[in-house]
Amino acid sequence: MRSPDIESESAAHAWRQRHPMYDRRGLRESQLMQFQNGVIDRTTWETYRSPFPSVLKPEVARSPWETLVAMGTINANFAREINEYLEVIPDEGPCSDPVF
Repeated sequence: MRSPDIESESAAHAWRQRHPMYDRRGLRESQLMQFQNGVIDRTTWETYRSPFPSVLKPEVARSPWETLVAMGTINANFAREINEYLEVIPDEGPCSDPVF
């Protein structure tokens, strides 16, 4: 029997392999830094982050996201920003936003 940590890492790895959000995560992290440094405006940043609720609100996606955050795979500042956003935004269903 595997330990919970290995199972969590395996689930996170599988999620990274098949999840389109992970492919664009680095880009979104960069866009957050651009917003924080005044390179892009709030409206642009809010547009870029808008798909996250439909991608990460489902429980099936939250667990691998949290594992990736805990492993340090996802920038802590970026994860905090997205997690805070997820707490205040209502669940809007599947993501159909082409920006993502």
